[in-house]
Amino acid sequence: MLSGVRIINVDVPRSMQYKVTDYNKKSRLVTSTEKLFSLQNFRQRGPEALAQEFRQIQDEKLKVNKEFYIVLQDALAAGAKRSDLLKVMKERGISSKNAFKLLRGQNIPYTGYEGRMDKRLKDAQKFARENNEIANRNYFYPKLDFKKIVREYKNKKLNVVEPKETTIEEPKEPSFNFDNIKNIFGNASIQTPPLPNMPQPVVQTARANVNPNTNLTRTQEALLSPEEKVIASRTT
Repeated sequence: MLSGVRIINVDVPRSMQYKVTDYNKKSRLVTSTEKLFSLQNFRQRGPEALAQEFRQIQDEKLKVNKEFYIVLQDALAAGAKRSDLLKVMKERGISSKNAFKLLRGQNIPYTGYEGRMDKRLKDAQKFARENNEIANRNYFYPKLDFKKIVREYKNKKLNVVEPKETTIEEPKEPSFNFDNIKNIFGNASIQTPPLPNMPQPVVQTARANVNPNTNLTRTQEALLSPEEKVIASRTT
């Protein structure tokens, strides 16, 4: 061996056999404990709830696919050939079509639901007959919703990090502490100039309804005696 040259001999295909087996196991476990296919609490689990449960399954399958995609990329970086990886995956039950998708970073959504959902619908119809009820097909198996979700996850990429949902908080009203507000022209205090000298107001007493001939008001002329009128005309 030449000095300074490090030779690494890694049997990548052999180690991949265990990785592929683990991937297949995790893919099966995605729906092993799901209540989606049972009639448990069916009166509270309508089409919207079923679609949400089905989406959760797809999220878990996407996670498993992403983890395996990283394993494949690590194997390629370590020197494994694509042809060897494809061969190992095919030997472990992964179709050539899906193996190519995994290597290209394309998601493979969970699609093994149709038979189990058909059975769920039949069980619901049987239960309905026994209880003199009618089982709505879409209620127990929203097929169109499921197909739409499958198409959505089919277009997801394994080499893309899904953005996390962020909650946008509404801006809060600013709280002012008027004791700490500074003069906008600096820290100097604001000098208020004194008001100029203003003349004193002159109050004039209005003489309303005074008869210029008698110098008496209309009320005085109506109520006073002649003697009192003379006195009042002099003082008014």
